[in-house]
Amino acid sequence: MAAIAAPDVAAQQEWTQRGLDIAAGAEGAIYWRGPLLNNLGWSRFEAGDHAAALEAFEGALEARLRDS
Repeated sequence: MAAIAAPDVAAQQEWTQRGLDIAAGAEGAIYWRGPLLNNLGWSRFEAGDHAAALEAFEGALEARLRDS
């Protein structure tokens, strides 16, 4: 969860993308898509980019529904 400690939204997005790329290619790691997108949503929300936050939250919800 290095993205949480990143200094700005751009770095948070970069770290999140790295995590999503790893999760997409590793069996059993797909679970992490939901938490990663949720954290990205909050970062975008706190930065005031509410439309992008909603997109990330919707992606997190979709990932969690698929994982359940």
